Amino acid sequence: MTQTSNPASGPRPTHASASGAARTPSIGELEALATHADRRLALYRRRIYLGRGEPRSLRELERIAAGATARLQRARHDMRTA
Repeated sequence: MTQTSNPASGPRPTHASASGAARTPSIGELEALATHADRRLALYRRRIYLGRGEPRSLRELERIAAGATARLQRARHDMRTA
């Protein structure tokens, strides 16, 4: 499948095999998503500091970055315990 993007929630990877079953993203993919979310958040924080950002958008980017980081940490933990 392809990646879908929703401006309100950020990019959401969709991975499906030919049978339609979802696959687990690799650690590398999760690291890339977490890094991307962190960078977007840092850029938006700069915009807030300059007085041009919306607090609601900042909260949404914080939520997205926290979720991406949590997914990466969970995958790393699962890899260590497997």
